[in-house]
Amino acid sequence: LLWSIPVVLVLVILIGVVFANRLVAPIIEIADVAEQISYKDLTQRVTSQYNDDEIYTLINAFNGMIDRLQRSFSHIVNFNSHVAHELKTPIAIIKGECEVALRNKQKPEEYRDALKAILEETQRMLKIVEDLLLLARLSYSTSVFSFVEFDLKEFFREMCLKQQLLALPAGVALTFSLPKETIKVKGDPVHLGRLFVNIISNAIK
Repeated sequence: LLWSIPVVLVLVILIGVVFANRLVAPIIEIADVAEQISYKDLTQRVTSQYNDDEIYTLINAFNGMIDRLQRSFSHIVNFNSHVAHELKTPIAIIKGECEVALRNKQKPEEYRDALKAILEETQRMLKIVEDLLLLARLSYSTSVFSFVEFDLKEFFREMCLKQQLLALPAGVALTFSLPKETIKVKGDPVHLGRLFVNIISNAIK
């Protein structure tokens, strides 16, 4: 009996060490992966396979958390890029209108036209900001569209005149030809404007 007690204690210690290692090893691996994760690199994952259901659940939960963080950071990057792209054009048009108005002495109606264009672009920027806020909340839907009847001919005339301000610094001659008759359509002029402005600005580039 006296000899068996030390043997049993040794066996118990050995078994305890084995189980402790099995429990600690995945935790150490998770900690190592967590140390390597940063906003610059969210691709790290715990890849080791363990038979224990509890450890397997823990690893899946950890990897799932990193997946969600990676999607969130990707959304932030895309959103920032979208903001810069959407606001760049109206800001450039406002800048161009101001430069033209200040370059030489203009007629009063020319100043009014410049102020009108600046006001329209400011309103368009406000609409873009509202849409981007919806996009940021991931709740973008067709309810943001506002369908009204408007003159498509006048719509394209004003758009092309504004885009000419962006084409001149690039050394590009932008010309346009419009039909004589009035064309009435029902749609969302703000979003259609964003669509065609992107097409024309890409063509200028």
